[in-house]
Order: sequence, then C-alpha cells, then structure tokens
Amino acid sequence: MAELTRELGERRAALDQLKEDQRDVLRRKHAALHAEEQFQAQQSLRDKIAALNVKKDVLANRLDAAEKQLEADEGKLSSLEFTLAELDREKQVFELIAARKLRLETERNAPERVALMATARPPESPEPKVALWTLGLVCGVAFLLPLVVARFWPARAA
Repeated sequence: MAELTRELGERRAALDQLKEDQRDVLRRKHAALHAEEQFQAQQSLRDKIAALNVKKDVLANRLDAAEKQLEADEGKLSSLEFTLAELDREKQVFELIAARKLRLETERNAPERVALMATARPPESPEPKVALWTLGLVCGVAFLLPLVVARFWPARAA
C-alpha cells in the first residue's frame, strides 16, 4: 500500500508537471494565434484604408471635373440668359406686328363699319382776352413776395 501511495504521488507530480508543460504550450499557441488574428485585423484595416484613399482620390478628381464643368457652364448660362432675353424681345415684337396686322386686315375687310366723323365747325365767339391789368398785378405779387418774406421772416423769429 505504501508503494502504491508513493507511486500515486509520483504520478500526480508527473501529471502536475505535464499540466504545467501543456499550459505553457497552450499559452504560446494562444499568443501566436492571437498575434495572427491581430495581424489579420490590422491588415484588413490597412486594406480598407487603402480602398478609402483610392475612393477619396477618385471623388476628388470627380469634384475637380465637376467644378471645371460648372465654370464652363456658367459662361454658357450667361450666354443663354442673353439669348433668352433677346428671344423674349423678338417675341414681343412679333406679337405687336401680328396684332397690328390683324387690326389692319380687320379694317380692310370691314369697310362698312368705318364711319366718317363730322367736320369741325369754327367757334361762334372768339376766346376771351386775358385782362392785362390782372396779369400785371399777379406778376408783380409773384416778384415781390419772396423779397417781402426774406425781409420780414427773420423779424418774426426774434
């Protein structure tokens, strides 16, 4: 029994030693696996960053092209606005001409509606003459009124 107990103690000691050895091996494997996973994650992030940088460059090029196109289109837009304004003026002239043509055709095709106006008669009595005395009085007052106001206005303020 003593021998079995000693053998059991030796086997337990060997088992404990084996457990420690296996723990160290598992820790190293786990650390290596963890390091590999981290490397893969970092590599994946680097790839994403590279893809985003490429996408950023493409978008920057598109933006530059769009800005250049917008600048070119602005010149065309102002030319288009001038052309539209000229077209509006020409439309108005055309409408005036068309309206005038329609009136002339209407008058030409409807002579029975045209009525002659009565001839003017000379006046029966001459127009009244303006009284020279009244005209002189009004002109004199209009001439003297500013002088009188200039003379007496400061005295009123004092």
